Amino acid sequence: MESGIITGLIYRLTMEQIMSDPRVVKLAKLLTNYCVAVQPGERVIINGSCAGYPLVKETYRQVIRAGGHPMIVLLEDDIDEILYKEGNDDQIQFIPDPMRLTLETYECRIAIRGARNTRSLNGVDPARQRLRQQASKELMAISVRRSAAGE
Repeated sequence: MESGIITGLIYRLTMEQIMSDPRVVKLAKLLTNYCVAVQPGERVIINGSCAGYPLVKETYRQVIRAGGHPMIVLLEDDIDEILYKEGNDDQIQFIPDPMRLTLETYECRIAIRGARNTRSLNGVDPARQRLRQQASKELMAISVRRSAAGE
């Protein structure tokens, strides 16, 4: 049993080393050092999806190397689908305080999205999606205001 675990760990480490893609590293450096130009001490929110995990992970590494304080937020359509199909209107319109707080106070935001299933929201009532969009208008306004102010 122990040798199976050890073999699995060795295989995983070897595959991670083999699978590292220099293009991912280059893009993460570009995002971190040029696009948002992370400075030491800056708080950075990285919105990412599972499909973009290699880039999310490398961007996290580059933010650390730049002296920033990264926080990863997982955004997946599968999760949204549960909210739209099973949540009530109040739940769909609810915007968590931490989401608002990070948009208002964090110095940098990097969004890395990718979809494993581009049709995951096809079965969701568009009216329920509009409820969420309406509730998110305040967040978009905060983001646009801060961008326009150069923050």
